Amino acid sequence: MSEETNEKIENIQEKLNYIGLDFNNIPDFLKHTEILDFRPERTYTDESYKVYQYVPINDIQIIFTKANRMNSIQEKYQNASSIYNYLVVQNEDDIIKHNTFLKMLETVEIQEIEDISEEQDNLNNSIPFLVKYDKNYLWEIYYSQHLHKYFMLVTTEDKEYSSFFYLLREQLKNRDENKKIFVPISHMDYSTELLGKDEFKDLEKYVWKFTGEWPNVYEVYDKEGKPSIQICGKTVVYGKLESIYKLKLKDKESASKFFKLVKALFILETEFPHNYNFEVQIAQDGGLEFVYNSKIITYDILENFIKDEYKKKFESLRILKKEEKILKEVLNNLKIIEEEREKEYLLKQKQVATYLKCRKSFFGKVRYFFKGKLKEEIKRTELPETKIEVDEEEIKEEYERDFYTLEELINLCKELNETLTIVKDIKMDKAALEIKNNNLKVKINNATKFIEEIDSHKKSIFEFWKFANKDNTLALESGTIEEKQQVKSKTFDTYYDYIDDKEEIAYKIDESQRKILSKENTDNVFLAVTKFLEAINAIKSGVQYNFSLELENIKNDLKSLQELFEAEEFDIFGNSVHDKTKISILGGKKHREKKKEEYKILEVNKDTDTIAFVSRLHGIVNDLDKIFEKNNLGMQLNVYQASVKSLNTEGYGIFNINPQNALYKIKNEPIVNLYAMHLKPTTPAIGLSNIIYYDNINKTLPVGMDISDEVLLDVGKLNLELKRQRLFRVNIEYDIHNIKTETICAYEYEIKDK
Repeated sequence: MSEETNEKIENIQEKLNYIGLDFNNIPDFLKHTEILDFRPERTYTDESYKVYQYVPINDIQIIFTKANRMNSIQEKYQNASSIYNYLVVQNEDDIIKHNTFLKMLETVEIQEIEDISEEQDNLNNSIPFLVKYDKNYLWEIYYSQHLHKYFMLVTTEDKEYSSFFYLLREQLKNRDENKKIFVPISHMDYSTELLGKDEFKDLEKYVWKFTGEWPNVYEVYDKEGKPSIQICGKTVVYGKLESIYKLKLKDKESASKFFKLVKALFILETEFPHNYNFEVQIAQDGGLEFVYNSKIITYDILENFIKDEYKKKFESLRILKKEEKILKEVLNNLKIIEEEREKEYLLKQKQVATYLKCRKSFFGKVRYFFKGKLKEEIKRTELPETKIEVDEEEIKEEYERDFYTLEELINLCKELNETLTIVKDIKMDKAALEIKNNNLKVKINNATKFIEEIDSHKKSIFEFWKFANKDNTLALESGTIEEKQQVKSKTFDTYYDYIDDKEEIAYKIDESQRKILSKENTDNVFLAVTKFLEAINAIKSGVQYNFSLELENIKNDLKSLQELFEAEEFDIFGNSVHDKTKISILGGKKHREKKKEEYKILEVNKDTDTIAFVSRLHGIVNDLDKIFEKNNLGMQLNVYQASVKSLNTEGYGIFNINPQNALYKIKNEPIVNLYAMHLKPTTPAIGLSNIIYYDNINKTLPVGMDISDEVLLDVGKLNLELKRQRLFRVNIEYDIHNIKTETICAYEYEIKDK
């Protein structure tokens, strides 16, 4: 037997011993496994898991199938067979199955089983915030409704078997214990204990309407078998900052209340989007709150909310109806004036036309002169005052009622919107008539003045003759000159978004800084964003600082790193020379550049004293001042800094382009300040791009911001103006079990030109 074969046998035997499986002594519970009567629903099409349960490990039968996970449940079930056929060879067919089992055992690693064991121990203490967990797809556990039994389908044509071997190991070693595992149940739909199936579908749609992202709705059973509905997803909480959330509906009553609440709000907002806009925010328990006009709407106040809204809309309708009646009276009066002015204008137009016709011939002029003065036959009518008193008996108030239904509120909103449309149409007709009447008035005045001018020249035949022969222009029409305001075209700088334009932002910043900044510049920026920032800010601000202690700590670090060298020692390689054969990966791209080391750039040795150290820090500050004079990001961009302290407006500050990354720096604080800066293209700033963290001697460094999304600002030199302050909550996920709901106070600053 070869050495390689011996190693395989030893490897398999080691794993058999770890699992606790002896082929010569198969336990009875593995011998008597059977293919259960499982009838999958043909209508079930959802590939994601909907139901999670704590299932006793000893209640799960293990069934093997010659298939992979991607096959349909029908295909898997057709090829299913007992696990016993894979463990013990009873005929020729079993030889192939047994070899398959051995290959599976050879493939799996003990550490993989240990990882699942650790994961299940954690799940036994708490369910993940978002319910699902990493590699939950490995569990193909089904439930036979007919026999009320669980079984695991082990697909032999896959490459991951750790979940199966974990289950087998636990069943062999804990047969007498009632140990449970938290797993998704495959191919199981929601029960109807808490909500109906149609209500589950509607619930997803309603929550999506308000969060903007389709939620995951799970039915989760605790260790006692009690179900709850858990709704998980993401929603925007500030700008484009997203937060995860989870709503937990523990029983039928809470599920029914929440469903009715979101259904009512959904109907109101979809029916009347211009009247109602419900916002969502993170609640103190990490769930969702629905807000309308700064008021949190819950099911308990929904009845009063509908009642209050009904009263408000009713009062608006009453006022609108009153306005409608007044406007109709005004419109009728305008129509009367229009009719009379049309008659008056036509009469004057006829009089002027008669004069123009007569002036064409000698005898016509003479006839017109001796005919006599033209007189107006219609008196002008002015707009009468409209009486505001309106009979309001048509609209009956019903404020004495204790409650109103959603249907009544909807009908009232429809009537209100219809009345509002009518009032808008009447206002448009009124405005059009007013313009027309004003134009008629101008035309009548022009014609009157012209006729008066004709009559003023009829003192003698000779004067009239001279006037009639003049080439004067008739102005019957109203001449209105529209003054067009010249709108100055404004050039808007492109705003860059940290989500949509992430790669472009990183590329532009790094590419620009490689052209502008020298190696010394990038080295000093690198030092400023390391542990030395506090000391550098002390130099810049002139505050007291223990530089001796700082230097001592640096030397201690260097001793521990065994990097402290003698002052007279000479490094023949220098700081930048790097073995060109060494390949590194950055942002998925290969390069041959050396990562910067702060202690080497700082040039501290055991003979460095405090004066030399402080002098070096002064040099860094002076160089940074020069860098900020010549460097900017060249784009409009928002940057963020999270802190439990007030904003430091005296020194340098590090800000993130992505606010999520800024918030991850602060943990377990009751309230966090988030400072947002709206940078202009010309704002002095330094992006912490790849060239800040790496030398580029070999010119192979990838362009971008793969180490950090941070930006360094000289906050003390910025002319800041606080534009807005807002309070919100966000759920920060440190791991699947560690979720913190943080209260965030956001301060938004504009940078004004000095």
